[in-house]
Amino acid sequence: MTARARRPVGRRSGAAAITLEKSALWRTLSRGTGPFFLISGPCVIENSRHPGQVAARLKEI
Repeated sequence: MTARARRPVGRRSGAAAITLEKSALWRTLSRGTGPFFLISGPCVIENSRHPGQVAARLKEI
């Protein structure tokens, strides 16, 4: 692990922070200690109501 990767999240910015957060999430999900869990899409937010609509639908599921 590099010194940069050990910094608190608030001190990171841009793609480096996103990449590190994604890799931490992947390590958590790929341990095999629980059932497979996937959140995906939508890749585009169509309008200001869209995130709320997606969240409401996920809550129903």
